[in-house]
Amino acid sequence: MAILDMVFMFFLVPAVYGQFMNGGQLCKTLDTLFMYTPEAAREVLACLGPLLGRYRLVELTLDLVYPVVYSLFLSMVLTALLRNTPLEQKLLRYLPLLPILAWLSDLLENLGIVTMISLYPEIPRPLAAAASLCTSMKWVFVGLSVASSIIFSVYKLMIKCKPQL
Repeated sequence: MAILDMVFMFFLVPAVYGQFMNGGQLCKTLDTLFMYTPEAAREVLACLGPLLGRYRLVELTLDLVYPVVYSLFLSMVLTALLRNTPLEQKLLRYLPLLPILAWLSDLLENLGIVTMISLYPEIPRPLAAAASLCTSMKWVFVGLSVASSIIFSVYKLMIKCKPQL
């Protein structure tokens, strides 16, 4: 799972998202932003222009598979790190659900983005606001998942290296 995640993270995703060049200008994509307004969404889609079909295809293929890969990987990492520790108790046992919440937010974000592409140039404000909220939630849950993984890795190392009295 880790190898698959690295293939996506370091090769497939950069290769695909790096292709969104319109007239020599590299266009951002909505799902790589932390948040955006309806006006900003319209500007991003306008920059993509003739590439909107390709962007929709990416959202309906690669961006449906990759979130499954990263969320399962992060959930497995958190589950392994919390196993056999006193931290396993109480609310921390739900920590491995954070990546699943990221996946759900990513899925809803993709639905919003594909709908905006389909409706472009008319983008309803509530739709853009909902898609932006899902994008922000995705990044928050991914960030919390990665930060938790790092924190609990350090915690495990400290316990392992602690001198026995």
